[in-house]
Amino acid sequence: AVAAVSGRAAATSRARAGKALSRLPAWPLPGAASCAEVGSGWRDQLVCASPLLQQSREFYFPRKNWFPWRQRLIKDRQAALRKKRHILPRRHDPEERPVFYNKEDGHVLTFREKDIRMGCKRLLDYAKLIRGRQLQDAIDWIESLARMQSEPILKMLRDAMQECSERHKMDPARIYVIGANPARGKYVKELRKHARSNFGITKRPRNYFLIRLREMPLEEFFHRVYIYNKVPRSLASDMRLALHQNRVSPLTQ
Repeated sequence: AVAAVSGRAAATSRARAGKALSRLPAWPLPGAASCAEVGSGWRDQLVCASPLLQQSREFYFPRKNWFPWRQRLIKDRQAALRKKRHILPRRHDPEERPVFYNKEDGHVLTFREKDIRMGCKRLLDYAKLIRGRQLQDAIDWIESLARMQSEPILKMLRDAMQECSERHKMDPARIYVIGANPARGKYVKELRKHARSNFGITKRPRNYFLIRLREMPLEEFFHRVYIYNKVPRSLASDMRLALHQNRVSPLTQ
């Protein structure tokens, strides 16, 4: 019986030591330059015995087995696939206009809508939805949501389309949304009446929403549509409707 009690006590002490070890920090104790300066306690001896417990970990833990050599191989493979998708001429003609242009090539317009009664998280969802799309596709996507809150963004996109086509003489088919970012604005405080002559203060946001539009050059638009096969949905639906209604010449069919 005495041996059984002593065995249970030893198991309990080992379990407590394991729990204490799991709670040990992953960095060396402050002010200790070597193991001799740490101390003679069992916890200090455990810290000195394991070199892994003395290593300081970074805040960001990368993906498992995501080594630098593997990242380099994957990036090279992706670059080769992108180069393979491009159907470029075999010889370079210096008099020919380039296919790809910089995004800041001078055909960029910025539009901003202020005092939008939505939070930044909701505006960020709209920004992710329309970023990188053709302007007409972005309008169709926002219209298909059928939300009352999306009316300010829908009005801004329609006004931007009208101004780009009428004032700046841009081609509506080549206008793309290259940037969409929300910005935090002010809060409007209002009184909310409660029961028994009590009241509360509510804060309603008034935020900003900014979009940047770019007219894609004709060569880049041709490469995107015919080589990348990334046809805008609005343009594809118009083409299908024209074919269905026989509004296209029989030679092009």
